Amino acid sequence: MSKRGLVVGGAVLAALVVFPGQAQAAAREYQPVELPSAEEYNASGVADINDSGTVVGYSILIPYQIQQRPLRWDGNSIPVDLGTLGGDRGRALAINNPGTIVGEAQTAAGAWRAVRWDSQGIRDLGTVTGDDSGRAVAVNDRGVSVGMTGTAAGLTHPVRWNRHGVITALALPSGYPAGTVTGITEHGVAYGQLTGTGGEKRAVLWDPDGSARVLSTLGGTSDTVSDVTECGVAVGQSDGRPARWAADGSVTALPGLEFGPDGSAVAIAENGRIAGQVKRKVDGGVVAVRWDGTGAPVRLETMPDAADTRAWDIDEQGTVVGREDRPLHSRAARWDVAGHLTELPADNTGYRSIATALKITPSGLILGALGYYGAIPRGVIWR
Repeated sequence: MSKRGLVVGGAVLAALVVFPGQAQAAAREYQPVELPSAEEYNASGVADINDSGTVVGYSILIPYQIQQRPLRWDGNSIPVDLGTLGGDRGRALAINNPGTIVGEAQTAAGAWRAVRWDSQGIRDLGTVTGDDSGRAVAVNDRGVSVGMTGTAAGLTHPVRWNRHGVITALALPSGYPAGTVTGITEHGVAYGQLTGTGGEKRAVLWDPDGSARVLSTLGGTSDTVSDVTECGVAVGQSDGRPARWAADGSVTALPGLEFGPDGSAVAIAENGRIAGQVKRKVDGGVVAVRWDGTGAPVRLETMPDAADTRAWDIDEQGTVVGREDRPLHSRAARWDVAGHLTELPADNTGYRSIATALKITPSGLILGALGYYGAIPRGVIWR
């Protein structure tokens, strides 16, 4: 899978509180390890994890949600404040396997800038000419990062920074004055969404030279790419339906079993297996689905009293992680290659509790969040 931003993180945290080897894996018994906030803060949000288990995110002071500090948690789960550009706030949003971190941080004047943290400390990545703010959302193992820069009106211009921090604007085709970036592959293909002059949203890939390829659409006015393989196969949503784009940009709607055509594909493994969810026609509920390499849907187990299930990530073995919603609480979920469900253990069980699994590493580490509806959230890693 590519290096992508945590596209579900905002929705997961919003539900918690309101603020802006196959056989071996199957036998694994997971235990949750809480990722605490920094001193003087009482909540934590997670954004990314690398293959060695280093997590990045931010601490939050509830109820004053605007106060955030960028954090890194190493194997000992002790939070390390990464620092800002002199301002009060910052967020670490992505980490690669060598340990380079990117995100956003405030200057002493309060401006938001795209930044990179590495062994040399923090670095302001700058903006394209005419812009004054920025955010970096993903970084690959070669140190190439992507994000957006813009003005006070919004972050609208997609950009790439090379491993030395030199910025390049990604192309905006005629008729598309704005765009956002979601992630980047190891081969340097960036992906995201373009906004047209009429407000329509289209899925896009940017090649390593910065040129844009607008992907085919199933219709409607809103398409987006969520993940891309190193071979150039993309998944996401088109016209409200889960979609897969071949390397030539042609699009196919992924079938939704008997539930109906609507849904979204959120992650794809290098072997072509896809995780996502489809919407039930009968009641509008959501069901987690895995599609195999041919695009055929595989039913994932659901407990009898579950209202909805959601899939957020998939590994090369076909293990899917996500969430299972019950009438009065939600549990973090892991589905094995056969589609069997295991609820991940958590210490916040009970009425109105939430636990969700967001990402899984090649070694089987699972990143997620715990909390209660309307209460203080915190990051967690299942080891």
